[in-house]
Amino acid sequence: MIHKKMKNRASAGGTLAYIYRGKGHDHQIENLRHICSTTFSGDPITRDPEGKIVRIDLDDMEDELEFGAAKNLRAKQKFAHYIISLRPNEHLTDEQWKEVAEDYVFSLGYKPSAKWTAAIHEEKDSQHVHIFACRVQIGNSYRMVSDKNDFERGMSCMRRLEKRFKLDPSPSPRETWGRDVPKDDFQMGLRAIKKEKKVGLSWRERLLAKLAIAVEESRGQSFQDFVEMCEALGVGVMLTLNDKGFPKGISYSFEQKSISGYHLKSSRLTFSRLTGMQYDEDEGQMVELKGPNEGIVYEQVTVVPKGYTQRAERAVSSGSDANPAATESAEKAQAARELKRQAALDARRSGGVGQFLKNH
Repeated sequence: MIHKKMKNRASAGGTLAYIYRGKGHDHQIENLRHICSTTFSGDPITRDPEGKIVRIDLDDMEDELEFGAAKNLRAKQKFAHYIISLRPNEHLTDEQWKEVAEDYVFSLGYKPSAKWTAAIHEEKDSQHVHIFACRVQIGNSYRMVSDKNDFERGMSCMRRLEKRFKLDPSPSPRETWGRDVPKDDFQMGLRAIKKEKKVGLSWRERLLAKLAIAVEESRGQSFQDFVEMCEALGVGVMLTLNDKGFPKGISYSFEQKSISGYHLKSSRLTFSRLTGMQYDEDEGQMVELKGPNEGIVYEQVTVVPKGYTQRAERAVSSGSDANPAATESAEKAQAARELKRQAALDARRSGGVGQFLKNH
């Protein structure tokens, strides 16, 4: 069971038409059914005695959802759209899907007074349900339902529902780097990215896939090795240092865009989660961080590899008091890393970077 959150919306009409009328779909909806709703308007689908759809009237449902949204005058993106999918050949009854929808929206923080609706699209050998919700909470000062950590909360809900309905479990988030997609699909995307083929992934997912390879390749090695592996994969690493010359933040640049490790994946791609080390103001040095990390070895850099930002380079060079012997040793290590970086580039060109898929 897999969940996906679509972009938040400012209005209800377009998404309701997409869900209930199939407007904008790139495939034929073979069997559309209303599952449940907290709106007074109820099921918008009218059927003939044989069960065929004769009319879909969304006006009342749209008005009701928009009425609640209008209570919050400050927010803009007041509506959320979620999709929950089963694996091919897995099926749930409509009553079971109702349980799924209710459990899911409540796990995301929607209260019983929240207004939302759910409909199923059933195709040849698969089922998926669309849930459309007004994020404005009725009767709670009309505040918005927070979407902080909703992806992780949704994944926890999926694992719980899989056990309840005896469905095949989806892969661990660590196996697909937090992307709630079938493991085979994630592996296929990684293979294509390694061979520099175009894949149907978003910019964020392509970047995550490349960093997944770099992290797996760099475990047990130095942070500079990680930087150079990222560079071999076309990802720049931008390290921000504090006034003492110690790392305090990390960002990644890819295809002319950049994003911080915290906003990309705070549980795995910040400097502290990569290395298990963070700066302690009281002690004035890097200390071990409690909790899981990626096993990349932290070294206070004296020679800055190409992947670092110029800002980091200036901070390191101006704050370094390394003696000549240490500098010579660092330069030798850098030369060895440069050879390794070149080997990684050669491997990338031949489609052989990494062993990420070896254990998956």
